[in-house]
Amino acid sequence: MLDFSYILFDVVRYDQEDLYRAANVVSSVFYLDQTVNTRELVARLRKLADVLKDMDPEQFRQVMVWLRNVIRRKLAGPLQEEVDRVLEETGPREVEKMITNIERALDEMKRQALMEGELKGKADGKIEGKVEGKVETTRAALREGLEVDVICRITGLSMETVLQVTQGDGSFVS
Repeated sequence: MLDFSYILFDVVRYDQEDLYRAANVVSSVFYLDQTVNTRELVARLRKLADVLKDMDPEQFRQVMVWLRNVIRRKLAGPLQEEVDRVLEETGPREVEKMITNIERALDEMKRQALMEGELKGKADGKIEGKVEGKVETTRAALREGLEVDVICRITGLSMETVLQVTQGDGSFVS
């Protein structure tokens, strides 16, 4: 039979400094868990470095397990593996190295996210440009007196969209 004991810890009642000063496993986890972005996480890890170094091996292991489970979920595959490696190789005396390596992994995650966003933006822009070009072609074809069904075949636009252009409606469905 398992024997559990529970500790009620009202984290909302404590501010950052209270959690930092408590300097134990639970307060360290809650202190890190309150972070809102990667820069803040790294800053808090740096601030906790001495606390982490002073933990006994079991306490340190518990914080590492928590870090692995929390940070890992937020990273892409290869970065998950990198953070796992960093946390596996880290002992209480290598905290600064761990923080620097986690910071590098988070920076790489941010760089990849920005690059993906930029690529998506370019792709969306190309699609929008193509639709705008087809609408302009439709306007020109209408001015020349072409039939709506012919314009649909030429441009690939739906009948609904071509009819919207004939009515001057600014919202188009491709």
